[in-house]
Amino acid sequence: MKELLDIKKYIESGILEEYALGLTSQEQNIEILENLKKYPELSKELSQIEDSLEAYSNLYAKPISPDLKSKILENIF
Repeated sequence: MKELLDIKKYIESGILEEYALGLTSQEQNIEILENLKKYPELSKELSQIEDSLEAYSNLYAKPISPDLKSKILENIF
């Protein structure tokens, strides 16, 4: 019999935040993706985490100066 995942404990571990930030290993990514498929509540939690991170980054984002933007674009092209 397959062992059931303790959803609350899994969420509280912070692994989904680490995943959303790209801080997990390839092995962890595989495990997380499998768990996301099995447990819809994890997908919902991850979506909320991603939304929160996006809102936080938008709140504290600083506009790029026109000079810096110009220099970056020059280097790209």
